[in-house]
Amino acid sequence: MVILSFRPKQEYSFKMKRTETLSSPVIMKVVIKEKEHEYQSDYPQGWLFASGDPFKFPVSIGRYTCFVKRFEKKSPADISGWSLMQQVKDKFEPDLPRIYDVVEAEENGRSIYYVFYEHLTGETLEAAVNRNADLNLRRLTDDLFKGLNALHNKHFWFMDFCEKNIFCESSGRFLFIDLDSVQPESQRPHNHMDGDKQYWALVFTFYKEQLGYKDLKPGDLSGPMLNYLQLIFLVLRLKISLTDKRYDYKSPVLYDNLPALLAETDPGFKDLFVRASEESQKEQQLLSGSEVKEFILRNIIQNDRVPYQPTVTEPVISSFEASATDIEPGQTFSLSWEVAHTTRLELHRNGRLHQEIQNTANSLDIREAYDGKPKKVVYQLVAMNSSGEKKSEPITVSIAEAIIPETSEVEITHSQPIIEPEEVILEETSTQNKAQTEINTRTNDTSTHVTNDPEPVIIPKIKPDPKKLRSIRIALLVLFLAIAAVLTVVAFSLFADKKIKVATLKASVKEGDAFIIPGKNFPVKPGVLLVFFNNFRSTVIAVTSDTLRVLVPEMNTTTDSIPARLALLVNKDTVFTAANITVRRNEPIAIAGTKTVSSTTKPDTIVPVLPKRDSIPDDAGRVAASQTLTATTGKPISGGKSKSGNSQKTNKTKPAKINPVKPDPKKLEPDPTYPTTPPDVDLNKLVTVSSNVIANQKRKGTKDLQITIQNSSPYDLDNVNVEVNYKKKNGKLLHKEILTFTKVRAHTSQTQTAPDDEQSKKVDFKIVAINSKQIQLY
Repeated sequence: MVILSFRPKQEYSFKMKRTETLSSPVIMKVVIKEKEHEYQSDYPQGWLFASGDPFKFPVSIGRYTCFVKRFEKKSPADISGWSLMQQVKDKFEPDLPRIYDVVEAEENGRSIYYVFYEHLTGETLEAAVNRNADLNLRRLTDDLFKGLNALHNKHFWFMDFCEKNIFCESSGRFLFIDLDSVQPESQRPHNHMDGDKQYWALVFTFYKEQLGYKDLKPGDLSGPMLNYLQLIFLVLRLKISLTDKRYDYKSPVLYDNLPALLAETDPGFKDLFVRASEESQKEQQLLSGSEVKEFILRNIIQNDRVPYQPTVTEPVISSFEASATDIEPGQTFSLSWEVAHTTRLELHRNGRLHQEIQNTANSLDIREAYDGKPKKVVYQLVAMNSSGEKKSEPITVSIAEAIIPETSEVEITHSQPIIEPEEVILEETSTQNKAQTEINTRTNDTSTHVTNDPEPVIIPKIKPDPKKLRSIRIALLVLFLAIAAVLTVVAFSLFADKKIKVATLKASVKEGDAFIIPGKNFPVKPGVLLVFFNNFRSTVIAVTSDTLRVLVPEMNTTTDSIPARLALLVNKDTVFTAANITVRRNEPIAIAGTKTVSSTTKPDTIVPVLPKRDSIPDDAGRVAASQTLTATTGKPISGGKSKSGNSQKTNKTKPAKINPVKPDPKKLEPDPTYPTTPPDVDLNKLVTVSSNVIANQKRKGTKDLQITIQNSSPYDLDNVNVEVNYKKKNGKLLHKEILTFTKVRAHTSQTQTAPDDEQSKKVDFKIVAINSKQIQLY
């Protein structure tokens, strides 16, 4: 369920779908607080779609404002939370969203179900996290446990546990929404359930990596117990991201380390998870929500020593022994050990994996097969965790050769007379193959004649079974698809883009400095990689696979220095951030022989000469570029006459300190010692235009089109003209509009709203003119 927020455009991505229009208006009776109201459905006008079920808000019914959700493809049997909605309908539940009524209506010959929720104001927890809101974790923990207890008391549990289904009202209260997706308590978790699984994964990763429960399945935990454990990870994730600004809330590094961080926060969490597993299997919920809540408040929210990085602890093998090293063939012996900080144990035999062992076991009985020869077998224990592995000292077990007892001679005595065997003489044997088979035999003067009538042998024609043929075809198709999938995975691993890695940065730089960022797997294609200092885009000078050289932008600040957050973007996705960079303002420098005046004196204002291109270094670090200072008259101070006409004399006085006031670019005059034409910079590549959407609307034409100019050049632009072409569906031009962007500063962007047009179905745009004066190179 989606609730109205103060920032709906930032929170949800809605898609309009082509739906059938109601043949006739549907009027239904809706009961709100024991009073009946009429509601006429206007579906699909103004309805939005998310997760397959359309909804609309705000909807005014009488003097009440509602959030209406429509179930068209689902019947009550398909809605897991239908029973709960019927229980709480038209009742006040302080810890759950209020449902006014659930109404069945007939539309186009089908039964459609409408759910009328109370309309709430505020935002989802996901939206609050995205805008870095300051959250009250104690209030969040109290409110969410109240909501879970309200569901558990009604024998339901919350399946789709994630930030988008937790709502923060404008009053500060937190509560669970999307009640139609809750599951009955009798339905245990399983992998085929819909919904977000990221907090499921954290719970079961903790069981497998920190407790060694390798065979634990989702169904081994009850739904209410799973909710409590999920809430532990939610609060821990919020605590770390709000306290340590090095970690973004959605950082994969933070998410992957949450199980290890929870184990190091307090050892009691392991006991808590063990109890949750045991009580779920016994179907006894002895672990109450209040106990889990107090554990979270005491060990996470009130704990100022929550580890921000997991302690790297290597596995330890204290002992590894054998009950006997010299054994007889077929004799059983045992291996025993003591280990710590281990998530996986392996027993190796003669250098190869022999058996994987559960972490809970500390001994193993072994019986070696005997092949008739003496032999020696080497056993070694290998303990592993996320930080590495540890091998024990090898144990050699010798198996002796089996001793065969000596045999004695056996004397055979004849207790009965030996009976001579009867001699049988086969005198004649004849065979004849005709239409029938005849055999004549003679034994000891006795003749025997055998006749065998031939029988025809009929070999029936083989007819394949259609069912078996179909099964064979399906099996071959599945085999082909499996091979194709394996080849796809291999090709993706070989040719897919590698993950970008950036070395740890800590530096103090000046505006205009060239700055090198070391790392790995940088994309060298131009325009793919963008670099920002805070919100100011930096110019990329050169890119190699392991080095990125950029120009520090002007930060537009009046302070001497400012902390900067560095961000690298690839395809508009942030891949790296760091906040340990300080940017110092680029100030004018006073030199000997220069007339020093205050910053308010207009005629003699000292300004820096534009730095030349060859002042940018090829290596990392900052450029201590000396700058020649000139007066606004355009003449060098080092020679000639002054403005008053007096002959120049050498100024031997100590130069005074110049106030760090940014010079007015409008009052600067060009330096005759420096070329007045701008350097060879292709503004067509550094100045780009984009829009908020691709305007291609079929009903209401083009509306709310935002055109943005991105100035990535080191120059301030006086005017940038953008031509907007409004076209019909077939591409025929209707009319043109010219948008003029004025004073577009270097390394910034500027946005304007284009005129609306109800007839146009397509829009394209391009830059047609750029007017720039060389004012100052940053």
